[in-house]
Amino acid sequence: MGQEITVLIIVLALSVVGLLALTRGLLYRKNIEKRLWVPKKNILRSHGLRMAYFSIACVSLAALLIFASSEKPDSVRTAHVTFLTDVSKSMAAERPLGSKNGIQKSKAAIESVCSTFPDIHTALYAFTRITRSHAYFSEFNSNQYNCGYILKTINNVLNVESVAGDGSNIAEALSIAATSFPKESESRILVLLTDGEYTNNDKEFIRAFADIKSENVLLLIMGVGEESGAYIPIYDELDSGKIIDVERRKEKKIVVALRSETLRAIAKESGGKYFDEDDQGKLIFEIDSNLIKKEEELQNFYSSWRLAPLASFLLMGFLFFRSLV
Repeated sequence: MGQEITVLIIVLALSVVGLLALTRGLLYRKNIEKRLWVPKKNILRSHGLRMAYFSIACVSLAALLIFASSEKPDSVRTAHVTFLTDVSKSMAAERPLGSKNGIQKSKAAIESVCSTFPDIHTALYAFTRITRSHAYFSEFNSNQYNCGYILKTINNVLNVESVAGDGSNIAEALSIAATSFPKESESRILVLLTDGEYTNNDKEFIRAFADIKSENVLLLIMGVGEESGAYIPIYDELDSGKIIDVERRKEKKIVVALRSETLRAIAKESGGKYFDEDDQGKLIFEIDSNLIKKEEELQNFYSSWRLAPLASFLLMGFLFFRSLV
């Protein structure tokens, strides 16, 4: 905002100087005739050029002032929403084999929210034992680094074990995400997408719940996975669509199950809500219920440059019609 005001002041100052110089030049006809190389006997021609220039300058300035005064802030419904996605190996489980896994379902949920609410400010975190930020909050009015950015990059950053580390430290991930909202955010929503498998100590959740409540964050959890259990497929390296086996531990197939009761308990303790993956519509409704109406300025830093053509035009008039010598 400071840069915009500086640019605007400079542009307007140049415009005023040019206009004053032009006005002074109009009062000294002989000097203008010399600058225009117009014979003194051709008074009509020189006068016509002066008046045409002066009229165009006045009309241009009036048009820009009217246009600027007609622009008002745009009212949008928005919120700060953080997507916290589990990318541990258990999220690769599929049932039946060949269907969508937990991470693919998480991506679909994020895409649905962003498509429904394009004006929300968003951040994207992924976690295993370690939590990593893939997209930070941005206050740009164009929102190009929020939902738009996430939709363009989500397939590249959210993959199985795209964050190094074994296991899933849900508690630490919740604490990090809950304390990362901007201070000025009025509506804070944290969307956790996981199967509920965790490797952290149960006592660590106490701190996470405290952070969520102290930061006034609404926690919405979507459980992704199969409660009856699913297998983690091993795909052929030469044929990505071909499953050659499933993950095993001591020759036994690893079974990953959705721990919905655990996730319901986390939601309850933090004052949030839990949704099954089939309840995506309810998740959308809950986010919609917590959006706030906010006026977003349509202008950005480059808006002031719309005055540049007029300033340049008047400045040329100053150089061309100058009569201060």
